[in-house]
Amino acid sequence: MDLKIKNATLVQEGRGAINFVLQFRDFDFIGYRDSKILDARGWPENFDGTIAEMSVKAPKFTLIGPYTINGNLLLLPIQGSGTSNVTLNNLVGRMKFRLKKVIKDGEVYASAEKLKLNINISRMYMEFENLFNGNPELEQYAKQFLNENWKLVFEDIKPSAMKTFGQIWQDILNHVLSRIPCLIQSSEEVLRSAGNGFPGLNLIPIDPLRVDKVDIRQNSESPVNINLFFRDIILNGLSQLKVYKMQGFVENPRKIEMRARLDKLVLNANYKARGRILLLPINGEGKCNLTFDNWDAGWRFTVNKVEKNNKEYVKVENSKLFFNTTRLHMDFENLFNGDRALSDNMNQFLNENWNVILTELKPALTDAISQILQNVISGPFSKIPYNELFNAPEVN
Repeated sequence: MDLKIKNATLVQEGRGAINFVLQFRDFDFIGYRDSKILDARGWPENFDGTIAEMSVKAPKFTLIGPYTINGNLLLLPIQGSGTSNVTLNNLVGRMKFRLKKVIKDGEVYASAEKLKLNINISRMYMEFENLFNGNPELEQYAKQFLNENWKLVFEDIKPSAMKTFGQIWQDILNHVLSRIPCLIQSSEEVLRSAGNGFPGLNLIPIDPLRVDKVDIRQNSESPVNINLFFRDIILNGLSQLKVYKMQGFVENPRKIEMRARLDKLVLNANYKARGRILLLPINGEGKCNLTFDNWDAGWRFTVNKVEKNNKEYVKVENSKLFFNTTRLHMDFENLFNGDRALSDNMNQFLNENWNVILTELKPALTDAISQILQNVISGPFSKIPYNELFNAPEVN
């Protein structure tokens, strides 16, 4: 379905070779459905009032409809009205705009304001019928000049065109944004509803998330020189992740980044520990609990497109997690073969020095969690074609 635009006016005035007022009425804007998002930046969790940017490309944009023109082309007066066709090939556009938060039916949407547009193209073709009231010689001369000198024409009218079509793009963008809730909020809703998993999407249950094992081995030079083995791990809280950044979901993805916060991440498991912590020996096995308060994590991963059954999917190949927490609470049962006094003293020591201990364990811990998340997300990525994840819904 083409987009119908009621009115667009280009006012080109100055000392350039082209000076005219060009008006389009009730014209079709063809090609916007084939637009692809190349990049999108500036969509934080609290986006209201922030500046966002978006790059798009399209193989072809065509404007077809009635026109009226009056002005000068070089030293020659140009005038006419009739049917027009303006086609822009291989358009790459950059939009910069202010975001506004909109609440509709209890859901959060975004709208764009004060959009500024800049575009580049590989070619522009222009066809204006009935120039000079149908004078064939003057009409042919004008058409030939406009198309042979399209770069000059484009650069001359670009400031006026960017202002006029920037408003059109803002209307199109808001048309789309008004039909899809905020991507970040949508991601959170998916997480909250995915506690029991989606077998049809190859998504395993994530709350609780069950993991067979995680092994942490520290070298002898570390202040926390410990071998720590977790088994039958249960992670609670992941469905409550609050996503506040998503970047890299572009047409040809390579690097993707996600940032999220969680009030509390809880790990319960069976453990076995052997080693030393700050010169103090530690050993034991039994049940343990690790609770991270205000867990703030970022996850970067690289992907490659793979083809399967004539559809493109993405495969996660490398991932890296980094996180911070305001507090780590630890409770290891049955330390020192069940000696209650030694066990209580060690747990107290661990919790009083949680920051030092976490700093030493974090590299191994982040590698383990990153691999767990990679396994989780690889399921849906292998099931859903990437264009269904990437493309915005159609505008009706």
